[in-house]
Amino acid sequence: MTMAAPRIRRLFDRFAHVYDTPALQRAVYRPAHDAVVAELRAAAPMWVLDAGCGTGILADRLGDDVGPARVVGCDLSMGMLRRAAERCPRGAWLQGDALRLPLRDGVVDAVVTTQAFHFLTDRRGALAEFRRVLRTGGLLVIAMVNPRTFITSRVMSGAGTHILGAGVWPTRDELRDDIAASGFEVREQRGVGPLGHTVVTVATAQRVETVRTRLRHMEG
Repeated sequence: MTMAAPRIRRLFDRFAHVYDTPALQRAVYRPAHDAVVAELRAAAPMWVLDAGCGTGILADRLGDDVGPARVVGCDLSMGMLRRAAERCPRGAWLQGDALRLPLRDGVVDAVVTTQAFHFLTDRRGALAEFRRVLRTGGLLVIAMVNPRTFITSRVMSGAGTHILGAGVWPTRDELRDDIAASGFEVREQRGVGPLGHTVVTVATAQRVETVRTRLRHMEG
């Protein structure tokens, strides 16, 4: 399972009522959402999976800002999903774990996850699931708070520890290596938001043959 999945689910069920607080959205989520929207506009996907969709703010925005894209939101927390369904009735909302996504192989054109990936201890397991549900050539965008900036380190040492401290925080290089080893080609990593507090990683899903060739070279 994902990191302490029942505990994370309970945490965000309790957190759902304050998740949409304007100050929190502006400071933590909006920079990540802006970056995701920009990437998806360029890619023009038809079907998008928002993994760890929260209350559906990004999914609702994608439906308006990214052409004809249809968005499927998946989250552990029913509290979050209920709010998402109220916000965006046109969306498809699924309760599920990132290690067992309730979708068929190759059915989406893009997978996005914002400020949620750090709650997974089995990062490569989740990335393998993202690759499974993505078509070859599909887009992966991961936006994750960088705990090594001054701002986020202060937040984590204070009132936010019970939420941010529940996560597991890979470095940029660790995340890049995990993604590259899971069937993706990493295109870009960049910091966004105040002082680069969020790292955005963009990758494309490779063909299985390409992945096998790369693994053989690594083993050799």
